[in-house]
Amino acid sequence: MEPGPRQVDASLTVSQAGGSQFNLEQWNGRYHGTYQGNDNGLPCPIVGGVPQIAIDNPGCNIQVVDRWGGGDGLTDPPQWTTASLPIAEMIAADTGADVPRPPGDTWPDPSVAFGVVWNTRYTQFPDCTSPARETFNSPPPVDYPPATPPVSPAEDSCSYSGGGGNYLSNESAYRNTLLRDRAGLDIPAGHIHTPDMQHFETDFGVSDPTFDAWRTSIAAQSRNLVHAVLNTID
Repeated sequence: MEPGPRQVDASLTVSQAGGSQFNLEQWNGRYHGTYQGNDNGLPCPIVGGVPQIAIDNPGCNIQVVDRWGGGDGLTDPPQWTTASLPIAEMIAADTGADVPRPPGDTWPDPSVAFGVVWNTRYTQFPDCTSPARETFNSPPPVDYPPATPPVSPAEDSCSYSGGGGNYLSNESAYRNTLLRDRAGLDIPAGHIHTPDMQHFETDFGVSDPTFDAWRTSIAAQSRNLVHAVLNTID
């Protein structure tokens, strides 16, 4: 993202989710979440069934290095970042039309492999000193543009989870879009959640035709979505 001949034209992060749709995540939160990592570390566990708040609690915040504008304050780095993906163009591109539907695909439109949904769901602490939470835009509408515009995070709220939750996917999206902002770039940036690839004909299989079909179709439509982004760049 630094100036020079290799400066990026767009920055996309991708991970698996579930179902038979691609989710284009809109809002990303700084909250680090309540799931164990691969090292079994859990810096922000739920206490007594109640999520911790992040004020003066670095374990519950995504830690951002200094060169990305890191800081320990409540709003520095920001509680929320937002995607700058060309959502309308990505959905209108009909990226699943020429992709084979794998067995077990449940997306209701049989003319495409998978759906593409603008995911505007998020959960916030409306009062940053209280563990009470509010969730907005849930479930996100399938139609685009939605009949009712989504509600944005409140300016003085604290994040609990973005569209990609509050663990790995959200953190990848948050770091990506924060870096875009810190670099002062006006580029497409955001996170794409793919359908779940874990579909097998037999239990405990490493691979089989069903798994291969899902993997092939997910990869093909993912490439089409990336091309849809690139087609919007002059």
